[in-house]
Amino acid sequence: MKLTGKRQKSLSPAREKAVQGTFAFTRWGGARKGAGRKAAMRNGKRLFSTHTKRERFSKSRPLLITLNLVEGLPSLREERLGTAVLKAIEGANRREDFRVVHLCLLSNHVHLICEADGAEALASAMKGLGGRIAKAVNRHVGRKGRVIGERYDVQILKSPQRVRHAVAYVLRNGERHGVFDPFRGAGGVPVVDPWSSAAWFPHWEHGELCLPAYGCWAGVVREPRTYLLEAAFAQGGLSYWREAPGRLQREARKKQAERRRARPCARTA
Repeated sequence: MKLTGKRQKSLSPAREKAVQGTFAFTRWGGARKGAGRKAAMRNGKRLFSTHTKRERFSKSRPLLITLNLVEGLPSLREERLGTAVLKAIEGANRREDFRVVHLCLLSNHVHLICEADGAEALASAMKGLGGRIAKAVNRHVGRKGRVIGERYDVQILKSPQRVRHAVAYVLRNGERHGVFDPFRGAGGVPVVDPWSSAAWFPHWEHGELCLPAYGCWAGVVREPRTYLLEAAFAQGGLSYWREAPGRLQREARKKQAERRRARPCARTA
């Protein structure tokens, strides 16, 4: 069969070859110093934790964890709400691979000294703990919605001295925020913060401490298993006089002098 010229031209493979065009590179975009959305700041400090990859840790290292709540909620140190939150922590503190050893409730955040078998165990446990706290707060307040404000902060405690400072920081954090005075009344004998686990800390060097009738009970926290949490207090216990948080040390020494002339508290531990 003979093809016509028109048909023959349409089947011809002869075409102009495509040529790759060139373009100039721009001067913006890509990885560089200062790129990306800027962090929210207030008074020169970040409002929220960074989302960088967390440092890996072994189960022999205790952890200092801070859990922040959203704004607009009642204080966690209010008696009924505080009790509900402590029950939530107690319910989450039954895992074999995670333990809450010390704690302190503040108005809008929680400090914890914890032990975990690894990053996966910590992530799973904190997810469950955050959920329990959120349910307890929403049930008490009669609301729905988010309770945990942001990513929890984790600091790995790698030395006995660091552990000692962290435990003192957590157990007496109410004093740092000005919401608790351990020397109110009681004849100069220190009163432990009811919304911390200070009453169940076994390494106070004092012969007597006043215990409140409410607050954290023994079952909320568990005994430590890591070596560092024992070695930190092997040479001596914590002192309310010598290891007061920062600016409160002078006041603590003054109260110690008054205590020598005061009548001891009737209820001691």
